[in-house]
Amino acid sequence: MRDDLTFLATAIGSLPHVSAAEALDVIFSTIPSCPIWPQLPKRDWREQMEIQYSEGLPCVVIDEAKKRMFFDTGDTEACAVAMGKFYETYMAAEESDDWSAFAISPAFSAGIPAFEERLKKTAATFLKVQTIGPISFDLSGESGYMDAYVAALFLSHTELGRFPSVG
Repeated sequence: MRDDLTFLATAIGSLPHVSAAEALDVIFSTIPSCPIWPQLPKRDWREQMEIQYSEGLPCVVIDEAKKRMFFDTGDTEACAVAMGKFYETYMAAEESDDWSAFAISPAFSAGIPAFEERLKKTAATFLKVQTIGPISFDLSGESGYMDAYVAALFLSHTELGRFPSVG
């Protein structure tokens, strides 16, 4: 293992490839000490980070036609039941230490199984994976919502006179 971790290179997970094997070839040839799990949104729209982490969540609708994800909470009773089942699944996983019910499937990530296989053949010191935070996840459900959120919270409070003029 490397003693000096100063300037150890890694990368973000989202890559422009459509092939997990090609993405991993690039990753392991450029950052072998700390390879990343490749997310491949150009391979399949379900590999976008917010879609990828929505698989299996209660009340989530994966709209294949519009290539988007959203929460449908219109039927509150059905959502309450779904949330209860989800919580029971979580508690069972906590007790048994079997988290397979929460795994991201190959349909939502070709990169995970390919990364796991490649790791078996390497001597990587570290590895990097990524997850989506709650704010990004919540704001990604509706198209254009993040733009409206940023505009409402930040742009309206910006004092433009404090910035230098470029004209």
